[in-house]
Amino acid sequence: MSAAGRLWSEVVPPLSETTLRTIRERFGFETMTPVQAAAIPLLLSHRDVVGEAVTGSGKTLAFGVPAVEILGRKKQASRGTRCLCVAPTRELAAQTARVLAELCEPHALVVATATGGESSGDPKGDVVVGTPGRLAESQLETRELEILVLDEADTLLDMGFAPQIGDILRRLPKQRRTALFSATQTRAVDELAKAGLRNPATVRVRLGTATPRELTNEVAVVPTAHKLACLVDVAARADKTLVFFDSCAAVEYFGLALKRVQQFPVDALHGKMTQKRRKAVWQTFATTQKMCLLCTDVAARGLDAAVDLVVQFDPPHAPETFVHRVGRTARAGRRGAALALLADHEDAYTELLRLRGVHVAETDPGDFEDAARELRDKVREAAIKDRALMELSTRAFTAHVKSYLEHRLKYIFRWEKVDIGATAKLYGLLKLPKMPEISKAKAEGRPIDFDRADVATARVPYADKVREQARQLRNAKPPKISVTRKRPAPPTDEHQKKKRKKKKGRNAQILEEWDDLAKEERLVKKLKKGKITKDDYYDALFRDDDDDDDDDGNDDDGRAANSQQRQRTKNIKKKTDLKNKRMAKYTAARARQTSSTKRRRR
Repeated sequence: MSAAGRLWSEVVPPLSETTLRTIRERFGFETMTPVQAAAIPLLLSHRDVVGEAVTGSGKTLAFGVPAVEILGRKKQASRGTRCLCVAPTRELAAQTARVLAELCEPHALVVATATGGESSGDPKGDVVVGTPGRLAESQLETRELEILVLDEADTLLDMGFAPQIGDILRRLPKQRRTALFSATQTRAVDELAKAGLRNPATVRVRLGTATPRELTNEVAVVPTAHKLACLVDVAARADKTLVFFDSCAAVEYFGLALKRVQQFPVDALHGKMTQKRRKAVWQTFATTQKMCLLCTDVAARGLDAAVDLVVQFDPPHAPETFVHRVGRTARAGRRGAALALLADHEDAYTELLRLRGVHVAETDPGDFEDAARELRDKVREAAIKDRALMELSTRAFTAHVKSYLEHRLKYIFRWEKVDIGATAKLYGLLKLPKMPEISKAKAEGRPIDFDRADVATARVPYADKVREQARQLRNAKPPKISVTRKRPAPPTDEHQKKKRKKKKGRNAQILEEWDDLAKEERLVKKLKKGKITKDDYYDALFRDDDDDDDDDGNDDDGRAANSQQRQRTKNIKKKTDLKNKRMAKYTAARARQTSSTKRRRR
């Protein structure tokens, strides 16, 4: 029998009756998937495993079943962590914890979670599932750790969690079993496997394509202004739809807009929401029979909620992310569909996916011109009645422009080819925002087919009475009067001449002082060597000052003002004080030297 159809009872070493009954009764599985059939025997035989398999292939049970078997066979009196599972997102950690809890309960094993947004206390359980940041901060008792699992390892590294994973690995015992699972194998994943695993066995399950066979994966080229109408059409015909956007702002905006104009349930999920809100939204989506969930890539990995249709409203930056997104449907043998919406100038993306081993079929979704116009009018009317929706539309539009400009596949997703007017219509803008990109496009003569709404946007109110009252209070405050300071007149030639003369005088004075200090230093050296006496030193010092005074008097005869004379007197006094201080310091040093010499002679 092939590995893809092996029974759970055929695993070697054999699984316990408790585990077999749990898999059969709680999960309803009779046979193993290829990755399960390959990885479970290796982990049970004390081998480290690096697993690569398409998304939705049953990787959670591939490490969950061995973990439960290992912990169940060796009962532990203490409550230290014996199995640690690291997941990239809170939602994936929560879902993995639920699956492991089903496996662990018959074995009397406790499962705990450690994710951001929860209480700051350290989790306590035989099995702990968490996100890297939270686990790195926790003080877990891991001396008895048996198995470590790094789930969705490529995403862990792509999200920048390598330092946290390094901290976690350094705190764990060396004698452990480690399982690393990923949908794609990258160089970073290989380096992590070399650093954290000991002589691992590689499990690579490929089905000839990067997506499951049960998946109907299609791409539709749709005019930009018609994309929202196309989304509404396909989502209305499916039970559970997951829609991916390129920014949190777009998720918020379209979520609110569709709630205002459509009849079927719509909600939003993105990374900037609180943990409590994210958990509630995902739980509602998982338990509701018909719903459309708009999200960012926070929901692109590992989450399983029996999704019927995945729509990629904005194509991702990486083809690997495309695979992870469509992997939210057609999981564990179920059938599913995926649809990617592309603009006319983005059709080369289809060929790129095929080159990467992603099977996609092109489809014609139909004509949505009338439906798009009607839907846009409804959204605009809703925005005129609610300032929050108007502001969200502008924020989502600017976020989309930024995302497009930063797209990794610039040779396909070129900003120069984007229809700015159609994009503004798609986002239901009442007016074009002031952006350098739009100003530049206008200056270059790019056509922008967009009609501003006939409404004063400054007067659009909030539907929320509290927010509108606060806005009215802000507007009621008197405007700040800006005082424009008069610029100083440019300096005249006479002013510049005086300034140069003054600067020249300061420079000459500085040079003169340096000459005096150099002359004084030479006299001090002669005095130290005994070439001159102290009287000679003072005569030379003050004779120079007297000569300077005579010279200054001759030079300024008939021309010097009283102020200049006072300044010279002040300079001479300053020099004299400086020379006296230096002489006092020299005399004290000579006295100390003489005293020290006398003591040595005694």
